[in-house]
Amino acid sequence: MDDPTSRKRRGGHEKKEPALKKLRDFSQASGLHDVILNIGGEKFYVSKIHLAQHSEVLQNLFFGNFKEKNQKEIELKEVDAGNFQKFLEVINGELSINDDTLEGILIVADFLRAPTAINRCRHYLIEHNTMSIRDKMRLAEKFHFQDVKKKIIGGVQSSQELISILPYELNDLDKTTTVLLLRKALDLLARYPETYTTTHNNWVFSPTRN
Repeated sequence: MDDPTSRKRRGGHEKKEPALKKLRDFSQASGLHDVILNIGGEKFYVSKIHLAQHSEVLQNLFFGNFKEKNQKEIELKEVDAGNFQKFLEVINGELSINDDTLEGILIVADFLRAPTAINRCRHYLIEHNTMSIRDKMRLAEKFHFQDVKKKIIGGVQSSQELISILPYELNDLDKTTTVLLLRKALDLLARYPETYTTTHNNWVFSPTRN
């Protein structure tokens, strides 16, 4: 498939989910489908108009100046079939977002520029507490959810909790997140100065208090 699906971030191979129960079947022809999407040999019978309403990338593919627009079957090499299945379920109203499917759906939705699916994933990230705070922070950083990052960092109440949300590679943090974390660290320092000690003029967390 030609551009626009040649974006740098790929739409599903980054995280391939194990086989999960399908909440809706897209593998059979119906009177409502007008295109077949072939993903790794798995065929999805879908509606161009419905997908175009949810995805800027697919809208351009189906109705823009691309050779695929008139094809009855289009191969999508950039996405993972399992993740795409869950993405389709989400935009068709199924409750398919959970801790196991969230990242895969986000990868596809971000790649396809699908705001409805992205917003539903963002809402799940904010409202559900089954995922670890570190994983929430990692996804918020990866998909640039500034509101989610602010809520997570704003809710930190101790130095140990602050440490727990830091990524393993600090260089992966964007500038906005770095500033938020620094402000929170300074806030904790002002509120709990005894939590910190100094070693060679460097502030370090004290192990004596959370």
